[in-house]
Amino acid sequence: FQCHGPDAGKRQAELRLDDPKSALDHRDGKPAIIPGDASHSRVYQRLVTSDADERMPPAETGSALTPEEIGRIRRWIDEGGEYETHWAF
Repeated sequence: FQCHGPDAGKRQAELRLDDPKSALDHRDGKPAIIPGDASHSRVYQRLVTSDADERMPPAETGSALTPEEIGRIRRWIDEGGEYETHWAF
């Protein structure tokens, strides 16, 4: 959530992935996450694209997701992409 989390000062593209309303709102015709359909969800597409200019996170950040992490995100989206309140709240 470094770039798409609650910190408005660091947030990119006005997209919050920790907030279901933001992640599911339509931007340019479709939401970032389409519950039940990872292959058509922009979030997943940006993680697996071969286009270095489109891939997230950008190479210049020095961060990268492992194949296992990408797989977990795909499964979560394919299984409905449900957001839950943290147990401590």
